[in-house]
Amino acid sequence: MNKMSVVTLNVEIEALKKDILHVITCILGFQDKDIEAVEVFKETHPDEERLYDVFKVTTHDQDFVVKKSNHNEIEIYEKYLLKSGFSVPDYYGHMVYKDQIWMVQAFVSGTDLKHFDKKHSQLCAGHLAEISNSYWKDASEFVEKGSRMDQYLVRLEKRRKALVDHPVLLKAYDVFLKTQVELPVTLIHADLLPTNVLCEGDDLTFIDWGFSGFLPYSLDPARLVAHGSADDPVYKIEDDTRKTFLRTYYEGLKAINFPYEEFLWHIKLATLNEYIEFIERNLQSNNFDPACSFSTRYYQQAMTLAHEINGHD
Repeated sequence: MNKMSVVTLNVEIEALKKDILHVITCILGFQDKDIEAVEVFKETHPDEERLYDVFKVTTHDQDFVVKKSNHNEIEIYEKYLLKSGFSVPDYYGHMVYKDQIWMVQAFVSGTDLKHFDKKHSQLCAGHLAEISNSYWKDASEFVEKGSRMDQYLVRLEKRRKALVDHPVLLKAYDVFLKTQVELPVTLIHADLLPTNVLCEGDDLTFIDWGFSGFLPYSLDPARLVAHGSADDPVYKIEDDTRKTFLRTYYEGLKAINFPYEEFLWHIKLATLNEYIEFIERNLQSNNFDPACSFSTRYYQQAMTLAHEINGHD
């Protein structure tokens, strides 16, 4: 497994530290004397460097995460994730403070899946399939105005407008769009990058459910394995590991009623959406800096996949 690029730093802003202490005191009943450290999570990889609105609070007995959250994440936790013992952090409650929703969870140690190996691909696929099976539904139950599914479809139509000057991508993207109201829907994470899966031994935890909701089932598995390769500078995954993950996830789905080849087609279409999402602004402005390997790589991957989809369709 890799050494994580996410580190914790002491919170230096006293007002922010005071807010964090207030939240954890109100929710868990701690006093200031119980707190040993308050730290902020930071991504240090040069391509992704940033501070998160997520904080680690160390007490004498246990470590906690205090996070700036949203109504959606709280609802998903309280209605769905806590009922079945899924592989998510323990949740201790939330509160509104200074017009901001805060939640408190258990701190989860471990390393993320930026270096994705076969053992953890099978473990991850099994846990993900468990969640998918629990909430597997027909898409027609969720396509209503204002729903998470409705918001998702509106967002896809906006993304499509970025492709008007890119006919190869547009043709393939329309194939993807058509399937989104036809595929089974389940509770998905909706931002299941390898950084949001933590492993320690045989324990695996999915973290950060802020974008979650009931959406097409193919989005989570596609996002998890779409962005890596054997020589990728951020997400390293061998082709055999990707295949192992997808096969294990498919075989773990109890309600699926279509063959593996059709499942892989759904994953391919969702992968195209992943690539386009990462270069949407470049596509809209027709601005691709040849010196930027990131945007160039994603454009090339999107074009290759689009040609495959157009040839298949």
